[in-house]
Amino acid sequence: MLDIVGEDVDPVLAAGINELYSKGMEEELYKKKMVKDENCPRPGICEGLCTAKMNKLVWDVMSQQSRSLDRKMQMISTSVVKAGVF
Repeated sequence: MLDIVGEDVDPVLAAGINELYSKGMEEELYKKKMVKDENCPRPGICEGLCTAKMNKLVWDVMSQQSRSLDRKMQMISTSVVKAGVF
């Protein structure tokens, strides 16, 4: 099966994207630059661009394993939301 591709983009942009998606991002850079609301604020009229928060009462009765999985899903959700802001 062949991939369907569009037009080429700028080579410098392509190189940055290829490196990011193949090597990932340093965790410190991610935490300090990418997910900080001050660095990447949500547009005022886009209420849907936010990470869902767990209900406190539900959180309190969840197992430690479930809490850990939820934290990981929140990090993924935050990344997706921030990508939507860019």
